[in-house]
Amino acid sequence: MNAKRRRARSLPLAPILVSLILAAAQPSHAAEPFALSYGLEAQGDYAAAAKLLEPLAKAGDDFAGLRIGWLAYLQGQHDQSERAYAVVIDRNPRAIEARLGRMLPLMAKKRWDDAISEGQAVLGQSQWNYTAHLRLLACEQAIGEWVLLDRHATQLAEAFPSDPDVLIYRARARERAGDKTAAKEIYAQVLERAPENPEAIAQLQKLP
Repeated sequence: MNAKRRRARSLPLAPILVSLILAAAQPSHAAEPFALSYGLEAQGDYAAAAKLLEPLAKAGDDFAGLRIGWLAYLQGQHDQSERAYAVVIDRNPRAIEARLGRMLPLMAKKRWDDAISEGQAVLGQSQWNYTAHLRLLACEQAIGEWVLLDRHATQLAEAFPSDPDVLIYRARARERAGDKTAAKEIYAQVLERAPENPEAIAQLQKLP
């Protein structure tokens, strides 16, 4: 009798639990513009994906601002991208993501000094931020700071010993300095970490 009563009492809970599970599985009203925006981005409609988020960004939503900056960058709208990231930085100067994002359009416009300033601002908050370091390496290479690039890449290779991208920059710097033996050794280390890396394969065949 007790078992029957327990079963009878538990039955009304089943529909409630199902409703709760289904409700949790549905995107909330607040998340809906972002979900739709990601869907449009996946379809390659970056302009429509950004337009959905404009009201949120104007209302002060930093995430929406970051998304608009990224979507503008994907469209090659580098001025608009930079402005979107700058708005977020103005509101939140400690927003590392916004500074990393702003580096991209700055680099695309070859404003290397400004990009380096943003990267250094990130490192001021997060000393070993990998993305900031990698983008700084690209800037140092672009402006021909080969000695600095070599020193920087060597430090990063110690901090990230399994990373092939850092070693690529180090090998380029050593080759540019005329140390082809060291460059070959480093490219070989790249292949240990990324056996199909096309640059390392080509350079090992080319270097004497």
